[in-house]
Amino acid sequence: MRRRARGFTLVEVMVTIAVIAMLALTVSFVVPSRQQDEAAAAAQTLYDRIRYARDYALLRHAVIGLRIDDGSRYRFLEFTDGRWQNLQHRALQATTLRDLDLMIATDDLALLAQDGTRVEEVFGEDKKDYGVRSDADELPREPAPQLMILGSGELPSFELMVRHFSRLGESHSWRIASTDGIDIILERVD
Repeated sequence: MRRRARGFTLVEVMVTIAVIAMLALTVSFVVPSRQQDEAAAAAQTLYDRIRYARDYALLRHAVIGLRIDDGSRYRFLEFTDGRWQNLQHRALQATTLRDLDLMIATDDLALLAQDGTRVEEVFGEDKKDYGVRSDADELPREPAPQLMILGSGELPSFELMVRHFSRLGESHSWRIASTDGIDIILERVD
């Protein structure tokens, strides 16, 4: 009596591999990449910080600014003692983003003119050097921010993009914007 060997036929193995390949392909379209997750998390954090900075400015009646340096680092500044200074607040610390690009466009000057504020009052006036220096002149001056939040909580119209460019040329972008100076939106841009 001869026994047949138990096992799988070649057709059964090939069908199984084809089903597994289709499932893997389906999962790859559904699961976002790590870069998409990082861009989404960075955009959400920046969105939350801008909203917090607006509340901070409103409660303290302070002028707060957002400065983007080198397209991948951002920090919050406060206008005190006639100059912009880094804001030393735990929730608004300077942040460097890896493999992400930040771009901002604002209408700050239009907002200031509408408010009746002179630009020199916010940015500080360039003082001429007549050979007399005070202690305040020796302190380093921070560059002016690209986005200002006034003490009234008002924001200018602005659009801030958080982008990730993959090696394949794909980009994953998030937009943080305000068109009316009140509502701030966060949305994915494809």
